[in-house]
Amino acid sequence: MARFELETFHHLQELIHKHDIPCAWRVVGGIYAIYSPDVLEAAKAQIKRLQKYPDLRDKAVLIQDKDELAVKRVPEALAAVYQPLAAQFWPFKLVAWLLERLLSNHNVTTFNLQTNTPVTHIRQCEEEGSWVVHTQRGQVKAQDVLLATNAYTSRLVPNMTGLIIPVRGQVSALEPPSEATQLPHSYVWMKDADHQYLIQRDPKDAQIKDIDNGNASKSQAEDRYIIFGGGRPAAQGEDEGTSRDDEVDRRVSQALQRYLQGALNLYSDMKDPNKPSISPPLRAAYEWTGIMGYSNDGCPWVGRVPETLLSDEHTARDQATNRASSGALWISGGYTGHGMPVAARCGIAVAQMIMGRLDGVQVPKQWIATNGRVQTARSAALPRTLHEFLAELPVE
Repeated sequence: MARFELETFHHLQELIHKHDIPCAWRVVGGIYAIYSPDVLEAAKAQIKRLQKYPDLRDKAVLIQDKDELAVKRVPEALAAVYQPLAAQFWPFKLVAWLLERLLSNHNVTTFNLQTNTPVTHIRQCEEEGSWVVHTQRGQVKAQDVLLATNAYTSRLVPNMTGLIIPVRGQVSALEPPSEATQLPHSYVWMKDADHQYLIQRDPKDAQIKDIDNGNASKSQAEDRYIIFGGGRPAAQGEDEGTSRDDEVDRRVSQALQRYLQGALNLYSDMKDPNKPSISPPLRAAYEWTGIMGYSNDGCPWVGRVPETLLSDEHTARDQATNRASSGALWISGGYTGHGMPVAARCGIAVAQMIMGRLDGVQVPKQWIATNGRVQTARSAALPRTLHEFLAELPVE
């Protein structure tokens, strides 16, 4: 899994650099701040495991020196794990560039993008082995159909209910104090079984707003927002099992605005007595939500949808009796709030599977969609406490 994520990092970096894609890509390094003795012991064990693998041992470094923690802007932490290969970027801009490129390079018979066209139903034509996708604007027939629907997969494959659970995530764009200095890294830390994740926009990468003051002169507004997501414990479980992404939970809003207190130092000069080391509650300039697809066993689902998940509604047949030319229903989803370092190459892998390529991107075996995995995943449950989360870490 670690190697797969690292390869995704390199793949995205090479793609963005090769085509000079304007998506604010920056390699910043990641800090996983540790505030609990239990998490520290778990981190020590995982760092020790990595030492067995020469290609991984320098990809995560445990920091316990207080002076170094202060330099990393987490002076109150017990320790921190530093990962040098961590980047931040603007995903929508990357996706928009890719879509524009495909639309400009291919005619409509090769690449056809249908927006505002929700799929309401899918069914299999038993006599042909193909699939029919029903939308409000008509039907599309295809030999193979890929479900890239993540949290919404069970709407089209009801038997996946409980295997990929919709979970509402909430993010705030917080305004840093005027005296604050640019944070050097991205930051993550635990709150119960939930991760809090933070990056800061760099003014150099900002989407500049031109403001006309009526005299033909313009000024540029800097974007130094701290993009901070998490706060799920404040939702008290009400964020699970919901597809509503048009509302903001005020409890989570308040949590995000105060979570930086005691967790992060926003000022680079710790010696200046006029600059506090503890951040005050911050104002949210923007807030938004989105629905994540949490997999019950914590792993993405990649590959051909197992036959046990295809109900009579889909006229499922024994996979062994299908003609070689028969189409299939495929899936890539269930990223469990961790899609950035895995989703891009999962997409490549499943596309190569559809084309019958055996020499393509190999995903970790735990991520392959199989009948056996369906059975074991049914009995799994999302971790809701720190103890449950730590218990899921690998042991050697």
